[in-house]
Amino acid sequence: MIALAPAGSNYFWAVNGLRSLPWPAALGLALASAMAAVAAVAGRGGRVRAALTGLAIAIVVAFPLRERIHFLGDTQLRLRSMTAFGAGSVLSSFGEWSSRLHANPLDIAVNLMVPEAADRAGWPLRDGVSAVCVALALLYFAGLWRITARLGAAAELRLPIALALALTGVLEAFAGFAESAGLLAVATVWWWAEISAPVSSRRAVLRISAAWLVVLASHRMGVVLLLPQLWRALGPEWEGDDPASRRLLLGVTLGVALVGAAFLVLTPAGRQLGLDVRDLLSTLRTQDFRKAAPSDWINTLVLVAPLALLAPIVVGREGLSRFLRRPFFGLAMTLAVPLLLALVLVFPVGGRGLGAQRDWDANVILGLTLTIAAGALIAGLPAAALRTRLAWTLPVLALLSLGFVAVQANEPAAERRALAVAAQPPGLPDLQRSHAYLYLGQRAMDHGEATTGARYFDRAFELNANPRRALMAADAWMMSGDLAAARRSLERARARGPLEPGLEDAARRIELLIDEASAEKAGGPGDSVSVKR
Repeated sequence: MIALAPAGSNYFWAVNGLRSLPWPAALGLALASAMAAVAAVAGRGGRVRAALTGLAIAIVVAFPLRERIHFLGDTQLRLRSMTAFGAGSVLSSFGEWSSRLHANPLDIAVNLMVPEAADRAGWPLRDGVSAVCVALALLYFAGLWRITARLGAAAELRLPIALALALTGVLEAFAGFAESAGLLAVATVWWWAEISAPVSSRRAVLRISAAWLVVLASHRMGVVLLLPQLWRALGPEWEGDDPASRRLLLGVTLGVALVGAAFLVLTPAGRQLGLDVRDLLSTLRTQDFRKAAPSDWINTLVLVAPLALLAPIVVGREGLSRFLRRPFFGLAMTLAVPLLLALVLVFPVGGRGLGAQRDWDANVILGLTLTIAAGALIAGLPAAALRTRLAWTLPVLALLSLGFVAVQANEPAAERRALAVAAQPPGLPDLQRSHAYLYLGQRAMDHGEATTGARYFDRAFELNANPRRALMAADAWMMSGDLAAARRSLERARARGPLEPGLEDAARRIELLIDEASAEKAGGPGDSVSVKR
């Protein structure tokens, strides 16, 4: 499938990285795959070798392989906002950052303020983002290394098992990705490292609770961890658990939940969560989920949790049957099942979403949960058998995960994907297609292609009659010199009724500029009108 999946196809976006790349990049991907196979058979992998391996992956992913066109998620919006903030053209408070960029406090501090500080110190902004990604990736790999010990992996196999856990599409979160996904991945991995240990003391309870608080401070999706924590406190007892400590975990979890609820009520994060819930209810009520493409569900799972799909093959039916009876499986499913339902019913078609491929990072917690469960499944194999099977599993994981990262790092390949998402089947719901054309219009304007940008903005408005999109089209048409088209787009913006004050002010400025340009073309006194752009 990896070698045959057609390039640039929306039906195979998680697996066609190899075919989407030029041959030198494809050759490098094949070399990385071969190196992954060597890691499975190269003998004992100690802490120093693991640290060096993690450092090498972090630097390569965050700098040479960082994304180039910022099509995924809200990275384009975040970079524009940080650039404007750094230039002093936008003065936003902490709360305004949170509201505009859907960011939680720790997300703002790490992913926005640190790159901004680096920018003020003279670093290019994107290098500052990549430097944050390196630091987050190292913390992420350290968390995965800790989890290999929790899973009971043989000492000589901890490095290859850690690689099996790391080689997923979640690596894209550390590829100069100016979003919250990397921070969320780090916080979730460390939460898993604590929740999968015996609840044997007050200290263990405090570590679990602190880890959950970090997830909540990183992203509002951290609320879903309430279910597995309650399961861990009330469900089957694990070896090494202390009943009194489990009762304490229940009390602390409920206490944190109440504090978290108060935080959500009193902060912009709560308003954003409310919008997410409203979007969910609207989607379910209108049954828009019927428009979702099953291929997107499959691609998402292949991207964020490839090991979960391969692990049953690695261990066989008997090993899988034993694992399904373990408490670890029940814990993982209390978290995975609600997120799988969201994957199928909400993320692909929600009106505020961007489509499964662009919103891949909405499934970071799901991917890590399924991947860690798969790691627990394979860790029970005898060392010799597991080493042999990892020798073919790791290369496949490397091709899949690094293929996706490499495509985003290759500008022509990433541009082909952006165009395919907007125009090729399986088609997105209209609102999400409108977001794609809006992105393409902004990118065209960044490259000085005003006519192309105007056409994309007009198409975005056709799919979602938001007057802001029509005003962007009018502005772009005016910049291209097509004043008649600019007037048509301006008329479309006003056709649905009075504009809100801010948009009306923008419309008047554009109208004055059009009048001025028309007067200049006609040889009239256009110089008497002065409008500051």
